[in-house]
Amino acid sequence: IRDLTYINTLNLDILIGLILGDAYIKKGRGINVRIGFKQSIINFPFFWVVYTNLSHYCSSIPRFEFTKLSNNKKYGLLILETRAYPVLNLLYDLFIKDNRKAIKQELFQYISPISLAFWIMLDGKSDQYGLTLCTDSFTVEENVILINILILLFGLDCNIYYTKNKPRIYIKANSMSNLRSIIGPYIIPFSKYKLQKGKRKDYI
Repeated sequence: IRDLTYINTLNLDILIGLILGDAYIKKGRGINVRIGFKQSIINFPFFWVVYTNLSHYCSSIPRFEFTKLSNNKKYGLLILETRAYPVLNLLYDLFIKDNRKAIKQELFQYISPISLAFWIMLDGKSDQYGLTLCTDSFTVEENVILINILILLFGLDCNIYYTKNKPRIYIKANSMSNLRSIIGPYIIPFSKYKLQKGKRKDYI
């Protein structure tokens, strides 16, 4: 059954968006990989949308645990992991280089508006004018590849800036209208604040 399992376009797009953010790719003792994803309990509405789309690939419901911050305060964490499937090896080949998550030129052929939407819902940060993508874990060269994809595929005006000596991508204010038209249909109500000025309001 594992060998016959396939992944449809929607779920592949979602997984690519998550991996561009904080999702991880894990290879166990076998040859197949699994995808993992963690979120704070305050992001439950987004987490649940992800789980309902990917539940077919999971062996159980998400688990909950507490984790400590550096100030010793506890907060709730939701975690889901897929089973290890041969079909997910595509994502390993696409993202893993020298045993770490990396950005390769081949991503250009796979990223879609849905991928972009889930990436922004997971790792986007709104401000007064534009939107920041928290790409700190990628190198400057990999950030340049991502910017080229955003420019060539979606026509977005963006640049790189540094925070704590780590690169991040900034989508400029003059591209926000274009960005909303591209990913607006795929953004859940809980995450729409990321396409607006200011901080998140309480979700209703």
